[in-house]
Amino acid sequence: MAKLAGLPEIVLRRAREILANLEAQELDEGGRPALAGARGRRRAQLGLFSPPVEPPPPPPATPQPSLADDLRKLDLTRTTPIEALLWLHEQQKKLR
Repeated sequence: MAKLAGLPEIVLRRAREILANLEAQELDEGGRPALAGARGRRRAQLGLFSPPVEPPPPPPATPQPSLADDLRKLDLTRTTPIEALLWLHEQQKKLR
């Protein structure tokens, strides 16, 4: 379930370590459950929403024709008002 929720792999590994210790009923000096790897040293708290260690590479950039180039190609003397409106709508979708 946690993996499906998108938790980082490092958090899942730590949870498995702790679960194994709890199932084995390992206790520390105070009688509390011993948490794996926590004996004798303090570990930094893991962030649930921290970015992955290596972010995925960005998608390759595809050259986009500029709006000015598209406008120069448009023949305004032969364009109807509805065609102009549809053209503007298409240009707006490209910019989003």
